Amino acid sequence: MGSTPDEGSSVDGEEQLNDELDGFLSAIRTKLKKFACGFSSLSPTTSPPESADFSGRTALNSSTTKLRTVKVMLAEEDSDVYNFDYPKRGLALIVNNENFSASKDFSNRLGSDYDAKSLTDTFSRLGFEVMLENNLTSKRMALLFPLVSKNYDHSNADCFVCVVLTHGDQAWLEREYCKTKERYDLLFGVDGNPIATKAVVEAFNDENCPNLKGKPRMFFFQACRGSKLDDGTDIRIVRDQYTYNGTSVLSSTASSTVSVDGAGQLESTHGMGETDSKLETFRDVENDQSDAPPWSVMRNIPVSPAPLYKDCLVMYATPPGYYAWRRRTGAWFIQSLCMILSHSGLGAMSFLKALVLVSKNVAFNYTSDNPAKPSMDAKKVVPVIQSMLVKDIFMTAKKLK
Repeated sequence: MGSTPDEGSSVDGEEQLNDELDGFLSAIRTKLKKFACGFSSLSPTTSPPESADFSGRTALNSSTTKLRTVKVMLAEEDSDVYNFDYPKRGLALIVNNENFSASKDFSNRLGSDYDAKSLTDTFSRLGFEVMLENNLTSKRMALLFPLVSKNYDHSNADCFVCVVLTHGDQAWLEREYCKTKERYDLLFGVDGNPIATKAVVEAFNDENCPNLKGKPRMFFFQACRGSKLDDGTDIRIVRDQYTYNGTSVLSSTASSTVSVDGAGQLESTHGMGETDSKLETFRDVENDQSDAPPWSVMRNIPVSPAPLYKDCLVMYATPPGYYAWRRRTGAWFIQSLCMILSHSGLGAMSFLKALVLVSKNVAFNYTSDNPAKPSMDAKKVVPVIQSMLVKDIFMTAKKLK
């Protein structure tokens, strides 16, 4: 017997989806191959790779390359700084999910295009080859990270950077054998379906990406991790002392209030006269409370940290269980990250120290301003850094070979 119309429609839909995913994978492979075949126009300070043909590369097997690799490994044994003397800086992969019109659960992420451009400009200046992917479904996200892990020439790179801009939440998985719940951070595709944040990190660990072994991998996630809000507690301090190489990285407003949240982090509340904070609206929140997925009601359970790996750093826009904030001109966290990483003094500073300055800038310089929605007004947040780096990173200028 023939298929019923519904069954035929279902089969056709699956075939169409498979064709779309195949096309997506082919397009990604083409982009990655272009990076391996020559000098990237997005990375003016990056040297061209030694091999012109990534798929049929023979240079990496040459005796010259083997000798260079041995010398690098011996030098790294005695160094407390990651070696950044490879031919290329590496890949900065940016996933920007802004248009959620295909999902009934989420609003569009207004302002995310500003973040994507700022990130592209920032990491290009630092010598990275930048790969920007916009508005990916969950299936495309799940396919993208393993594909980049295995198909980009990480062996010739100093490091790897991944940034994901999207809606997020948390979920709890109950383990039947021990009757405990394990917490997961989630990242949503534009179709409203999630992938686990840890799957992104796992795709680039030593087992799945051996060419990054001994090299730093840095992940930055601009996404909600729940729906809690930080009210802060007012105290008074002098703020003008907080400078970076003589340049203030805090607000120029002299009279301001500094808060301490429950974790003891210093924060500040803008004076109401600051015009940029007026851009904050309830819909600028990463994930409206009314649109939160059904599992987000499970809150008061101890947080188990996401797994990390040696040589890995993960920085979140917000603590576990909390909202991440965004304006129509970009997210608090991402705009602060780009500002600090674009500073002329970055090369002389430990990269981890620079990220601490990012957290400080968000903590002192941002406060939500939404009087029309008191529950969302005057809220704070502090980004979270989780690091298993075993050496310092110095993002010095890339020298042409």
